[in-house]
Amino acid sequence: MEYPHPNPPQGRDETRERVDTYIPSWGGIEGLAIEFKYHRQIPSGRNSPRTQKVGEIFRDIYRLLRFRESKKESFLWLVYLTDNEMAKYYRNPINGFYDFFELLKGNIFEVNREFFLSKQKTFLKEVEYEFRAKIRSLWKEEMPNQHELRVYEIFPF
Repeated sequence: MEYPHPNPPQGRDETRERVDTYIPSWGGIEGLAIEFKYHRQIPSGRNSPRTQKVGEIFRDIYRLLRFRESKKESFLWLVYLTDNEMAKYYRNPINGFYDFFELLKGNIFEVNREFFLSKQKTFLKEVEYEFRAKIRSLWKEEMPNQHELRVYEIFPF
């Protein structure tokens, strides 16, 4: 849990840059680096900073890609649980994240320069870095209390 990142971005405080979970390779089985994220409504009931929250997801994806640069034998997973507020945001095609959130199990979503060109400044500020990646849906499930679970595998482009 909270494994020190072996490849933090330039200028970042290395003690703050961590991967949520890392299970090293063992006995011929590849390792696994996992980022977990849970987005839910804020207690005040006001609207959450949804665009920033999506930016957090893509910043975690970038963190996983950088991890792979040092730990090449590792699978990279993003486990994401969210409530109805964020699910509605993702599903609104105007926001530009529908294809990512609704990705069918086994299908791949590509993150490239064109993806970033169409995004809001608030999102870009949260992500901080443009990157390229392939994201494969491993799991997509509706959960109790209007929550949704997504599990993605991340690959370098």
